[in-house]
Amino acid sequence: MTDVYDFVTNSNLFKKFEVNDLLFVEYKCLFPENKVAYWTSSNYFIYVLGGRKRYVSGDNEYLIEVGEGIFIKRGVYVAERFDNEDFCALVIFVPDSFIESVTKKYAGLHPAKQRPSTGDSIIRLNMDGAFSSYFHSVLSYFPKSVSPPGELLVIKFEELILNILASPDNEELSAHLLSIRKNDKVCIREIMEKYFMHPLSLNDYARLCARSLSTFKADFFDTFKTSPGKWLMTKRLEYARLLVETTEAPVSEVAAKAGFKNTSHFVRIFKDTYGKPPLQYRQGRLVYA
Repeated sequence: MTDVYDFVTNSNLFKKFEVNDLLFVEYKCLFPENKVAYWTSSNYFIYVLGGRKRYVSGDNEYLIEVGEGIFIKRGVYVAERFDNEDFCALVIFVPDSFIESVTKKYAGLHPAKQRPSTGDSIIRLNMDGAFSSYFHSVLSYFPKSVSPPGELLVIKFEELILNILASPDNEELSAHLLSIRKNDKVCIREIMEKYFMHPLSLNDYARLCARSLSTFKADFFDTFKTSPGKWLMTKRLEYARLLVETTEAPVSEVAAKAGFKNTSHFVRIFKDTYGKPPLQYRQGRLVYA
């Protein structure tokens, strides 16, 4: 599964401006597949310049077209582009630490009341003239032969955050940005319960939880009283058993949905745990139903 931040950062195929962990990217979709599963350890904004894309997060879908924008939180997603359509966008990666620093720096400018965030992993940006002007002002740097100075880029990132905090039409996103300052750490339980069925490595999960691998393992044990590997195996097997019991999905599909990369390995582990391979287990449940 692709980490979109690493993919963009390590690629020479996009023009980009980077300062610290902040990144402006003139992005053109290079994946040959129409539907791609990916994850990101960094929040980012997308402002669509050409084409359309559908983003899927859990049970929710978000279609974005030219002139529209969204904010994507750290997490796991599926992106689907449409046949024969080139997708290009201005993509802006902004880590939690920078959002927190800006909301602290300009604490006196925040509106007195904020609508609570719904908790959605993707939040639409309600566009107005100010946001359109902002995105196009950033785009004006890309044709130039000389990159803008880092100090200017930081100001442009701050400008984006402040525009959102001041916008009466983007209270949900504003509330989410402000909530980042109130949370000392990303919640391991929330991240793991939400994304355990995805085939990520322990290092990937550590990055999703904004921790080093060693700190992640220690905090994980404090939270769940077991190791990440054992917990993931148990959760994935329980989820696989639920799929076997409640759906008619093929074993290979069950394995993939539960986070197992290898179907044969999944069948063997399932049998060792529940006494029968998945199909026999399903048939036995039907007999006694």
